[in-house]
Amino acid sequence: MINKFIQLIISKIISNPNHSKFEYLEPKGDPGLFGPNSLTWIVHKDFISMMIGGISSLILQSLHPRAMAGIWDHSTFRTDINGRLARTAEFIARTTYGPLEMADKTIEKIKKIHEVVKGNDQFGNSYYANDPYLLNWVHMTESICFLNANQLFTDNKFNFNQKNQYYSEMSLIAKKFGINEPVETENDINKQLDKYQKDLIFTDRSQVVMELIMNFPCHFTIKPIYKAFSQAAIINLPDWAFSFLPIKKPSFIKRKIIINSVKTISVPVRNALKEGIAFQAKKRMNIV
Repeated sequence: MINKFIQLIISKIISNPNHSKFEYLEPKGDPGLFGPNSLTWIVHKDFISMMIGGISSLILQSLHPRAMAGIWDHSTFRTDINGRLARTAEFIARTTYGPLEMADKTIEKIKKIHEVVKGNDQFGNSYYANDPYLLNWVHMTESICFLNANQLFTDNKFNFNQKNQYYSEMSLIAKKFGINEPVETENDINKQLDKYQKDLIFTDRSQVVMELIMNFPCHFTIKPIYKAFSQAAIINLPDWAFSFLPIKKPSFIKRKIIINSVKTISVPVRNALKEGIAFQAKKRMNIV
């Protein structure tokens, strides 16, 4: 079962014909946007926690009707949620571990795609994917969920200053997307959440996202593994999110069970991906 899950991961991400890990070997000495001494390289190295964080962030993004409208109208997530997560993973890999030219081209490509992502949400409010306000919501939710997942499902334990360092580093990507005041500290997040929460609502579209996440379309042999990661995505949500969701905050005992289960499942997956993209980027920097 585990081997089949690993094969699925590799087929979706590592073996993507448009995305080879060997792209990350050149040019020698190019640190990209962050470099090997960054917290971002540490956080984004763990595929398991990043996948869980990506699922959690999609739940949070679905609570903002205008952000959700862009996904609903211009994405294939309802028929290919695995593909949606794979594309997010590819974006993160290229902007985190790619040389500077790759990172910048990837961002410019997404900005160009966003140019045509516009319309009206289900309440008649207009949206535009390159709107800095909506981009900031997406960026903030991803940063929160990636860092939370890394702290829950790996052995990394960051202090307050290290967490702020991660948010500050991630703001580099936000600024390249035209976000003028991205979150750079936990204090920034708390302030901006107050601004965004007035816009948040759980809609029928949010329900579709939740159902897709809790019932991942996959082969029955790996369904228990996907179920564990879906549950992990729920416990990875920040506490404030449960005031908007039709589910209760998981108990302490349930959280511990899920965390331990995911850590156990993750061991062979992490071993299989030891020489993945992060490793290739380190070779580019001549540090392995």
